Amino acid sequence: MLVLIVGGIFLLSITIIVHEMGHLLMGKLVGIKAEIFSFGYGKGIWKKKIGDTTYQITAIPIGGYVKFYGDDYSLDYQNSSQNEGAFFSKPPLVRIIPVLGGPLFNLILGFLIFFILGFFSKTIPPYIQLWEEFTTSPALEGGLQNGDIVLSINNQPVKNFREMQEKILLSGGSSLEFEVKRSDKIQRFIVNPEIDPAGRAFIGIRVPGERYLQVDFPFFESLKYNIKKLLTSAEPPIPAMKYLQDGDIILEVEGQKIGSTIQLQKLLGGLNKEQIVLKIERQKYRLLIPWIKEIVEISVPYRKEYRINLIDVKDLDYQSIIGNIQLTSFQESDLRLLNFIKIENQSVESYEEIFYQFQNTNKFYEIQIKDKRYLAKIYPEKIGLIGFRPDNIILPFEVQESVSFMRALKKGLENTFLNIAIYPKFFEKLFMGRISFIDNTMGPVGMFAVAGMVLKTDFLSYIELIASLSIALAIINLIPFPIVDGGHIVLFLIEAILNRRLPLALIENLHKTAFILLLGLGFWIMFRDILFVLGL
Repeated sequence: MLVLIVGGIFLLSITIIVHEMGHLLMGKLVGIKAEIFSFGYGKGIWKKKIGDTTYQITAIPIGGYVKFYGDDYSLDYQNSSQNEGAFFSKPPLVRIIPVLGGPLFNLILGFLIFFILGFFSKTIPPYIQLWEEFTTSPALEGGLQNGDIVLSINNQPVKNFREMQEKILLSGGSSLEFEVKRSDKIQRFIVNPEIDPAGRAFIGIRVPGERYLQVDFPFFESLKYNIKKLLTSAEPPIPAMKYLQDGDIILEVEGQKIGSTIQLQKLLGGLNKEQIVLKIERQKYRLLIPWIKEIVEISVPYRKEYRINLIDVKDLDYQSIIGNIQLTSFQESDLRLLNFIKIENQSVESYEEIFYQFQNTNKFYEIQIKDKRYLAKIYPEKIGLIGFRPDNIILPFEVQESVSFMRALKKGLENTFLNIAIYPKFFEKLFMGRISFIDNTMGPVGMFAVAGMVLKTDFLSYIELIASLSIALAIINLIPFPIVDGGHIVLFLIEAILNRRLPLALIENLHKTAFILLLGLGFWIMFRDILFVLGL
């Protein structure tokens, strides 16, 4: 929790402070004086006046702001801002310079971080790695295989996995021609991506590398248990909390490497013992320094459960194929269904009974669930559950690149350009209605969560996230929408072209409307971010 908070505060603060510093310095460059430069929001707890500017640190040290003398439309229209150095005392084209300073400094910060990271440069090759859980996917149907090296997509060269992901993500579902190298032979395959509800295209591949399971408990249950543990000897709401901690990475189960939830469940289902031995990587000081880890072995109890797979299901009432149905012994809704299930007109008492009665069969059975009649093959499985919500964590296969000043400079410029270039493609798909703005947007709460997760995993990846966010902040602020930098630039350009001020009522109404829209959007995004953090 502490890492999440610290990581989130630093992520937002450094990008916003640099943005405001750009406004401040570019304003000074053209003779506009700043009244206040604040580190954080709220009342200042420390202040120092240097020249014309009061610098302060507030009690809420997240982000910051700069306030120029005379930066007020209403005062300007009353001719109260014509003092030397006041914001509106300058011509409109001059006013654009400090407004552009914020996005410019964000771009510079992003470039400098990418330049420094260039000295530690590693890249993930464009290898195909299919998701193990998918029995079918666009990549599989198109003929791609694990280990394929992607050379180009739609005749555009692909240098690394990130470029491949971006081309797939922003394809809008259009067919993609993959040129791959397989066993020293060059082959071509046509892949038709699927589209998720947010409008993002996917083909069923993941980052190539070693895959592990990470322990994750529901947020509120974990928080309440940890608080109670400090005060008394409380019993955990989830038994596995006695043995495992949030963030534990499972390296081995009974001496076997496990890479997926299904693999873990099947392994446990085949064992016949009360407890299992887990080899885990655990954060030694997870609240303060999550990168220091230790390898420990622990014994953990587990429970036997059953999963019943109904394959090639046909609805007998409508004579239509509806795919597959899965029932489990640990879902309450599925347990309640037991009272309404009949197989070949015979009632069943438990999922355990189904498991033992229909093992190793390969024929169709008539199955009645409530008032619905189906025809399906039955494939029952015995599985095991430890009692935590598994997250997938992948240690990517990375290749160390050669390091030099010019190489780092090139990587800095290249990564900066790639981070900028993705936005025209994004807005193109957005305006075409092929992706959702809401589902592809994240607010401060979500950023806090992502920053914390990345910071716990890898420090260099966290620094790279700061660079990407800084560039994103630059681009978003240049959108020509009232009350953000881009909106101010448009208003000043119009003023310069017309050679007169726009009506005060028009500007105030534009700002009020924009503020209400952004406030509503902000609350909705915050609500979605909270659901994301809670895993709902």
